[in-house]
Amino acid sequence: AEEAAGRAAGAMVASAGDALTLAEAEAARLAEISAQLEAAAAAAEARAARLVARAEALAEEERQRSLDRAFDQAEASGAALAQLEAIDEAVEAGSLTLEAAIEQLAAMRR
Repeated sequence: AEEAAGRAAGAMVASAGDALTLAEAEAARLAEISAQLEAAAAAAEARAARLVARAEALAEEERQRSLDRAFDQAEASGAALAQLEAIDEAVEAGSLTLEAAIEQLAAMRR
């Protein structure tokens, strides 16, 4: 009976050893998965930072294009105003007929 009890105890120790080995393997696998998740999170964070920087650069480029367009429109308006003033002065001075002034204004609109 003692021998049977010894074999049973030995089997339980072996079984406990197997369970411990399995638990250690699972712990190692979980550590590996955790490291992979941390690496993926770091990569995602770096990618997000690059995307934010690119979005900010694109927004700045668009802002600069808008400013350039506004400046060009202001210049065009200034040039048109100068042209209108010149036509008005020429009509007032009598050096340009009203019909010719209308033709010039029509040409400006094209």
